[in-house]
Amino acid sequence: MKKIFALALAAVMTAGMTTVAFAAEDPVLTIGNHIFKESDGVGEWVGDLDSTSFNNVLEPGETYYISINADGMDLADINGNKAEVEKKADDVTKSIANKYKIYDDWKIGEIKDMEISYKKIELFDGSWEDSKSTGYRYVVAFEIPELESAKSYDVAGEIKIAKSSTKAKDLTGMRLDATVGKFVTIEDDTIDATDLSLVKFSKDAELTDVEITWGSDEVAMFEVNVSGQGKLNLAYNTDFNKEFADKYDYANIDFVTFEGTPSFNRTGKLYIYADADTYLYEVTEDGAKAVKAEYDEDYEAWVLNTRTLKAYAISDVELDEQTVTEDKKDDESSKTDDGVKENPDTGR
Repeated sequence: MKKIFALALAAVMTAGMTTVAFAAEDPVLTIGNHIFKESDGVGEWVGDLDSTSFNNVLEPGETYYISINADGMDLADINGNKAEVEKKADDVTKSIANKYKIYDDWKIGEIKDMEISYKKIELFDGSWEDSKSTGYRYVVAFEIPELESAKSYDVAGEIKIAKSSTKAKDLTGMRLDATVGKFVTIEDDTIDATDLSLVKFSKDAELTDVEITWGSDEVAMFEVNVSGQGKLNLAYNTDFNKEFADKYDYANIDFVTFEGTPSFNRTGKLYIYADADTYLYEVTEDGAKAVKAEYDEDYEAWVLNTRTLKAYAISDVELDEQTVTEDKKDDESSKTDDGVKENPDTGR
């Protein structure tokens, strides 16, 4: 009897050890970068939160989804590895998803009642615009409430998903910076965008070349063809960027910031009005970045060709600790026959 009992006990222990050895670990979930807008029961891709493909606009009354990754794998991208992605997506069960909570940190405004839900979304199968694939995935879902007035407002914050607040502290989340508001329909080819933010272009007006201006005292102008153009956020400001200016405390700097970083279908010509003896830079998180611009004396503005309107700094000196006086000779020699002066290729 003792031998039988010993053998039985050994068998149980062996079976238990075998189970532990082959137990699969739960996939680790993190916030993704794709954002979708619900339409007829399917989340349609509207951009990536970490790129200019997202127009930084959230429309009142609409429901949005943000993708979730598993073990670092983008579960919305099935291009070239569909079987592997689908298997990983199946590994994310309801019991696993329920272990996670949403942790957000809003610096401007707030989006309430975010939740992790199982929704049908578009999948990347080689192209987002022409995607023919859909599938169910766990996402961060939220609804933008209707506005009581036509006035828009901004939201800016970081979103994370984690099993606890302690674990969330060690994670890098995904930033969501957007304007919440209704779109104004544009029907004229001359547009004063000083008090505008969200716009869409009338199809009935059949607009082609338009002129968009900002500021009653002439801040900027953009000439571009808007045939087939989608919705845009044209909001701007000239607020002082202290964080950027502190990097260059030897310079006097003015700023022009296009808040929604609007990206047009076609390249246009951007005019930023400034004095002739100034220097134009793009504002980035790392500091000043040189831009390919020329000074047009007739318009009294820096001119550059671009599709995307960003944030710009106008400095009275080069942002490399060289003064304008030292480079005046170069400025004169760089003028072209049509009175256009090249922007020096400087900046950090």
